[in-house]
Amino acid sequence: MTTVHAQSESQVDLATSPGRRRLAFWATAIGLGGVRVSALIIALMHVVGPTAAISPVDLTISEYALASSGWAFGLGILILAGASFSLFAAAVISRRMPLLSPASVFATLWSAGLIVLVLVPKAPYAAPEGIGGDVHRYASFVAFVSLPIAVLLVARSTADRRPWAQWLGIASLAWFVPMVVAMAYQGFTGGAAWWTVIPLGLIERGMAGTEIAAILVLAWPSARRTRSAPGHRGRSSDAGIGENELHDRAGSPATRAVAAQTPN
Repeated sequence: MTTVHAQSESQVDLATSPGRRRLAFWATAIGLGGVRVSALIIALMHVVGPTAAISPVDLTISEYALASSGWAFGLGILILAGASFSLFAAAVISRRMPLLSPASVFATLWSAGLIVLVLVPKAPYAAPEGIGGDVHRYASFVAFVSLPIAVLLVARSTADRRPWAQWLGIASLAWFVPMVVAMAYQGFTGGAAWWTVIPLGLIERGMAGTEIAAILVLAWPSARRTRSAPGHRGRSSDAGIGENELHDRAGSPATRAVAAQTPN
């Protein structure tokens, strides 16, 4: 079954024009680079500058936007939004994700939510929440829910189904469980605010890290497949397929036909 799925994706690759493959390659490369740069910026803010004093256990990442170096936080999030858009655009260009589909809608909501939470910062911790704070909170919720759903939909529609991406998508959604439990506890008991009874900052950082890992794992095999487009024409377009799978396909008539047409 896996071999049949892989052959189907290979046929999609072969049916895609060289121009589309080249565009998909650069969109994927830019996206992967941007996600890693964004992750590096946010990670450095945990240990460098005034944001290093912010508790990573109790306070959310959005607190960084209120520091004097908050511009770096905004830059990192905007890079992540643009890089994510580039990666999902590559999936559309390479025909692995329809332009108009549930996956593309959730992918767009992820990037849009990130942009909104930068444009509308949260209120300082323990300060009264105004309209801006509500907008920021809802944008964060939409973004962090939408990405794992988009990853799951795209992963399940690819030939190899990207199992690690699916597991990371599920793990990303699982980070919401302690939040829901804390909200329910507050609702039934009328006790302390729900975000004070759980390590919200740690949970949010775990969720963010898991979601970044999910999008990287989702996109990386496609980057390996399309890397032959700009200047590696003699290489197989199936560089992301496992070695055993290639061995199984080596003797098929379709593979021999393609090989005969491939320049040395």
